[in-house]
Amino acid sequence: PAALGTDDAPGALYDRAAALGAPTSLAAIGMPADGLDAAAEQVVAAAAGNVRPPERDAIRRMLDDAFHGRRPGMPSTPGTRGTGDQPGRLADTRGTR
Repeated sequence: PAALGTDDAPGALYDRAAALGAPTSLAAIGMPADGLDAAAEQVVAAAAGNVRPPERDAIRRMLDDAFHGRRPGMPSTPGTRGTGDQPGRLADTRGTR
């Protein structure tokens, strides 16, 4: 995080990509919307042996946010990403900086 000058590395990388005109969504790089469920299943299957395996619904929400180009947000509570009223969601903070 220090290399980016922030504790919000995902948000900073998103902002940098947007400033450079790089794609900021899975849709923009050709991911089909009907492939999000299969991608979530693949992530869960590949990480099943992790100490804390990913939850399919949380992965699916993250992929949906990435598909639509929503800017990643800072964790509101330890172990979550996104806003306080929706643990696991990525905050859409475009235009707030």
